[in-house]
Amino acid sequence: MDRPRAAGTPLPAMSYVILGIALFGGLIYLLRPVLTPFVLAFILAYVLNPLVDALERRRVPRIASVILLVFLAGVAVAAAALFLVPIVETEIRTALERGPVYIETVQTRVVPWIEETFSVRLPHTSQEWGAEISRRAGALSTDLAGTLGSAAAAMFSGILSLVLGLVGFLVVPVVAVYLLKDFNRIGRGFLRFLPERVRPAAIVRVQEINSVLSGFVRGQLLVCLILSVLYSAGFLLVGLDLAIVVGLLAGFANIVPYMGLATSLVMGGALAFLQYQDSGHVLGALAVAAVVQVLEGTVISPRIVGQRIGLHPVAVIFAILAGGQLFGFLGILLAVPAAAVVGVLLRAGASRFRETSWFRGAA
Repeated sequence: MDRPRAAGTPLPAMSYVILGIALFGGLIYLLRPVLTPFVLAFILAYVLNPLVDALERRRVPRIASVILLVFLAGVAVAAAALFLVPIVETEIRTALERGPVYIETVQTRVVPWIEETFSVRLPHTSQEWGAEISRRAGALSTDLAGTLGSAAAAMFSGILSLVLGLVGFLVVPVVAVYLLKDFNRIGRGFLRFLPERVRPAAIVRVQEINSVLSGFVRGQLLVCLILSVLYSAGFLLVGLDLAIVVGLLAGFANIVPYMGLATSLVMGGALAFLQYQDSGHVLGALAVAAVVQVLEGTVISPRIVGQRIGLHPVAVIFAILAGGQLFGFLGILLAVPAAAVVGVLLRAGASRFRETSWFRGAA
């Protein structure tokens, strides 16, 4: 008696899905130099789309909701910049004024420790550092013409990158408006490209992916904001000159798993030592990093983000390293969400594969 073939049909459909993912991934890899503003615009649209839908359900025209929310997001960013820039500027100026103290600490405490620990000889005084720099500069003098040419090319490249960066910054809100205006229609349009026999299953997968990503992306942004406040407050209590700067960097570095902890430990500990040259303040800075990390892992992230991403820590680390290797910083930023999407698809494919007659051992 023949078994029904329905259980054996998912494999061809899944092969189309895998082929489509591979082609899409190759296209993304080729276009990676110009993708950053579009990715940022998509993230902004993805975060704001539920609010736009909510306003639309209250009979507010969608285009009006889109323009209003993008404008409010821009105002919020501008207000944060106006509030933070003077504080950051003051902290950096104070740190620069104390630069000679930091240099003296490096010369009298750090350099001897490195020499003793690693059995190397480093310059101690500013004169020795100057002589070392002069020696290295002299070794490169024969290539001066080439160096100047490279410097000119680098300057031109830097100016071009700055212009392109400004253009990209202006592109983000414009693209976000267009994406938000047609966000749901674009999603339905993609589904129309799928064969009708796989469309219902694809809709289920898309809903599952959206459920995983929506809470993660929006929650992670809120977590980063909370951590920035906690790190900054803690480092202010310790008395670091760059408390707000380090707090912001450590908080938003947490968007890449484990990077926030590394940033707070290294920068907080190093700055505390350079500024105070005692173990008490260093331990205080390290304690701030540890306490905030414990709060993030046990209270903040579980309550705000939860376990939505569903990835093993080893998978997260591999995704970050692979994303950085393939796509640079953008790859690191998107590694965990992309891995979550792949995880959803793999779990769905494995579930369907276990239903096939081949897996069940049928002839």
